[in-house]
Amino acid sequence: MDMVEAQAITEEVLQTHINRETQHDNQNKCQQIMEIDMVEAQPITKEVLQTFDSIHVEGQIIIEIDNEQALGIQVLESVLVIEEVAEKISTQLTRRRSNLKQKESPTMILRENASLDEIKVGLVFDKKKSIINYFSSIAIKGHFEFKVVRSSSTIYLLKCNDDRCGWWVRAFRIKDSTLFKIVKIEKKHDCSVNTMKADQRHVTLKLISGYIIDNLRGPRFEVTPAFVMVEMQKLHGLDIGYHKAWRTIQLTSALIRGTPEENYELLSSYLYMMTSKNSGTYTNIKIDDNNRFLYMFYAYGSSISGWNHCRPVISVDATFLKSKFRDVLIISDSKDANNQIFPLAFGIAESENNNSYEWYFNQLRNAIGSHENLIFLSDRHQAIAYDIAKVYPESHHGICIYHLE
Repeated sequence: MDMVEAQAITEEVLQTHINRETQHDNQNKCQQIMEIDMVEAQPITKEVLQTFDSIHVEGQIIIEIDNEQALGIQVLESVLVIEEVAEKISTQLTRRRSNLKQKESPTMILRENASLDEIKVGLVFDKKKSIINYFSSIAIKGHFEFKVVRSSSTIYLLKCNDDRCGWWVRAFRIKDSTLFKIVKIEKKHDCSVNTMKADQRHVTLKLISGYIIDNLRGPRFEVTPAFVMVEMQKLHGLDIGYHKAWRTIQLTSALIRGTPEENYELLSSYLYMMTSKNSGTYTNIKIDDNNRFLYMFYAYGSSISGWNHCRPVISVDATFLKSKFRDVLIISDSKDANNQIFPLAFGIAESENNNSYEWYFNQLRNAIGSHENLIFLSDRHQAIAYDIAKVYPESHHGICIYHLE
């Protein structure tokens, strides 16, 4: 074989080898593009999709062309197109990650007491309840009312009650969070004077309770409905009725101290802790066949031991409890050597009747016993006199001089 033919064959082999390596590199680039995260690649534009379609058509043409031409010309053109598409995809994915990062990382979380000037598009509240309370407060201060156009777990849309007014708010929940973001807001009001109200439906019990809860926590003075009415008039110029003020006090008290039902359920635990922390304390509680509360009695250990040094005189009386269930509180006290009032025992019953007083005096005798020449003083309630004679037959019973006059 002469040298010319050998050289031609060698060049052909080398060219084939180069073309195969080029084809292999192109296949690797295509494989890398196909492995792009499908979730992140969703927002590909129509232009990019059309480019992929053109590549697909050109790929079919390449297959139909002679292998030597495909490896030499068409493959090189496809490589340029693929690189251009990859660059466009990378740019779009970078923009999308940047937008998601801005959505997931809000610049500022607003408070419920933020001013209207602080509100603007893009700011967020920590939860839906906060945004509800905020705009309710804004409506109260501005003496206008709004209606909820749409409210769900992901959207909150408000509009002024006056259809001619342009005030409105739109907020959305940020995905995978409790944050609500303001996306649209029009602050300017065009309401007529007739729509301005001094008594609004947005003034809810929970909203008013936020203004008086600190006063109820403090023991300095008693919070009355009249006090609540004056406070709301002074703070916001609002006229709320007596009944609404009273219900607000009940709600706020329940938030601080719990409901009466919850407190009665804790009564047994309270008496147990009382006996654990106060040595010698006597307690008892009685329930009916349906496991409902009937009576309760307790006497502190210090009162039981101190009774031995008091005068043999016990005063008994009862007062009404102003709670939901209208029970009565029974109290027994004496006088010590310094002529000071000395508390002995306390009890709770549904009312002043023979059964409740009989149970109470039996518990009193179990706790403190009896003294020689013991005297009971009370008002003229017949149940007290009847049950003293039944439980303490050896004692004497007298009527308070105040009730004799």
